[in-house]
Amino acid sequence: MSLLEEFIFALSKTERQKLRPLQFRGVKRRIFLKILKCRSRTGIDAEGIVRASKITRLRYNQLLSEMLAACYRDVAPRGGIDLLRFLGNKQLFRHHYYEMRKQETFALSSGNPTTIEMYYLKVLLVSEFYIIPPGNAKVLAEGRGYVAKYVEAKRPKHPNDRLFVRIEVIDEQIEAYIKSAFDSKKVNHHLAQLKEVLELARGTNPFLEFVLIFKLLRHYLRLVLDFEQAEYYYHLGMQLIAAHPKLLGEIEDYFELQYKFELENRTGNITNVSYYRKYFDEKKLWRNGFPLRYLYHFYPMLLRTGDLRTAKSYIQKYFPYNPDLLSYGIAIYYWRLLMLFHLYSGNLVEAERCMRKALESNIRKGRNIRMEILIRQFEVFFIAMKGNPLLAEEAAKRHIRYMIRNGFKNTEFLRAVIELIKCIDTDRSQAVGIYNNYIAVLPEAHHMRLIIERIYAKYFGVPIRIPSS
Repeated sequence: MSLLEEFIFALSKTERQKLRPLQFRGVKRRIFLKILKCRSRTGIDAEGIVRASKITRLRYNQLLSEMLAACYRDVAPRGGIDLLRFLGNKQLFRHHYYEMRKQETFALSSGNPTTIEMYYLKVLLVSEFYIIPPGNAKVLAEGRGYVAKYVEAKRPKHPNDRLFVRIEVIDEQIEAYIKSAFDSKKVNHHLAQLKEVLELARGTNPFLEFVLIFKLLRHYLRLVLDFEQAEYYYHLGMQLIAAHPKLLGEIEDYFELQYKFELENRTGNITNVSYYRKYFDEKKLWRNGFPLRYLYHFYPMLLRTGDLRTAKSYIQKYFPYNPDLLSYGIAIYYWRLLMLFHLYSGNLVEAERCMRKALESNIRKGRNIRMEILIRQFEVFFIAMKGNPLLAEEAAKRHIRYMIRNGFKNTEFLRAVIELIKCIDTDRSQAVGIYNNYIAVLPEAHHMRLIIERIYAKYFGVPIRIPSS
């Protein structure tokens, strides 16, 4: 698949409307229209076009490159860091990698130390807000390399510049623990190291301080679940942004969203959905392709409120035109969100189809085990809803073994399903207690609560809710 095809396939219907096919003529327009109509992951028949148009393959590739540059201008007319942010937010990491190299060459050729330093700084800053799934080794390696390049280009020099490299080492160690068996003691040890580095960095470099604050905020929200510490670093970060608006002001909204979404995702308490809508509708942050990280958190929240009309409009505005055409490793995120949309809409047939698509897209080197485990739990739900409890129980046990084998211990949902199924032919009265024990630890309107309620209703009737405390 060419870069042009990959780029167009990643755009939503709304973003596709920004493209201007009429700017192309002759062979270019024919190629472009074929790509717009393409429904195959492998892309259009390049060899057939080369033969029919009587051009060389070299000329064909040149045409694609020229059209890609034109499309970049259509969606990110300001270019530069804006274009990099758009490509990163759309998870177009092959594009992001080549564009980084291109812009780096341009910055270095200027010979201006300030231009070079600010280029590396801006790239590192916006990259903090991407979801980079497994399998993007080139992008990850290039990003880590930019840390050392920024330290080298930075003027004036400061003894604390070496702390940038130390931060990356600590963060890589934390990520290694997450991928293997999670060890809270080791993670807390490394968080303490990050705090020590933050104290050393205070007042010396606002960018260094921000990177440390942001990493600590994320780790306390995702790993340690210490919400008081997370709130402390959130306020610390906002104070730092307010003190350095020229350097950090452009990422204020992204930083605030990161904190709010992660917090409500962990606690399940939806305070004010309209507060988040302003970012999607009024603030127009999606001019640069709204970050998948935020869409992934906000969309389920929107579904829980029951606003399916807005949720449907967001599919056209933010979702790729056809997730089937996306690169492996990215499609699974969108298929999961579409699955949830159809689940809340009551269309279980379409929801199951999206679930199958999600599993099919999670293959090759970009395979995401964490996401696959989330999807496998829904597979048990769909089997149970077809009225085959024995198959559902068998699938639940199989998925529990898979989770444990991959170091994941959060098997409560699958165990609750197994216990409920056992009650069908034994003591049905025990099902109420199992159901209530499980939902007691879930936030109101959580999607896992929704599916356990439906399984219970399928086999035991209307769920008997426990009184809220």
